[in-house]
Amino acid sequence: MIDLYKILPEEWFEQIGDFSDNEEEFAPIDYDLVTTSLYSGNSFFGPEFVDLLVDDDLQIYYIRSAIRQPIGDYAWTTVWAWYKADVNKYNEIKDIVQEALKDAKDD
Repeated sequence: MIDLYKILPEEWFEQIGDFSDNEEEFAPIDYDLVTTSLYSGNSFFGPEFVDLLVDDDLQIYYIRSAIRQPIGDYAWTTVWAWYKADVNKYNEIKDIVQEALKDAKDD
């Protein structure tokens, strides 16, 4: 597993829409999963699941983030956020991720 937040610069991505409890509300139309990163929660929020997705036809990378949030004292909900990469960074992101996945496989 790779750390997407560590290897991909934040400024290469722009949020699509707002945070939503509906995963598909701001989702792009077509994409394939590249890899997933998992992050542990802090004292208030639960874990975060981050997927790197790609639309190879349009040459655009996306990040889908799912964060668990408490509702009251006993329940949790998932809040989704979508991010779209700068289209000029497609080849750079592809190279960075392929190298990171290769290194992770070798470990």
